[in-house]
Amino acid sequence: MKKLFSVIFSLIIAITGVFSVPLYAYASSYVDELIAKGFPQSYVEKLTALHEKHPNWIFEPLLTGLDWQTAVDGERSTHSNQLIQKKLVI
Repeated sequence: MKKLFSVIFSLIIAITGVFSVPLYAYASSYVDELIAKGFPQSYVEKLTALHEKHPNWIFEPLLTGLDWQTAVDGERSTHSNQLIQKKLVI
């Protein structure tokens, strides 16, 4: 029984190794996924590196529909109108 189990287990390992996806194919599909989500090309390389270190992290872009200058102008508005907090609110 042990011999049969070890043969079956060995076959499973061999088949898994043959059909496993190479790392570069995974990285390529992850890059495509990030671009499809709406991340700019300049973010993709660094997000891919973070994902390799922390595979459970999920990155989602915050698509505001604002152009760069409108976003900068909004940050330069009065403090009460700014949306970014400088300290953690608990």
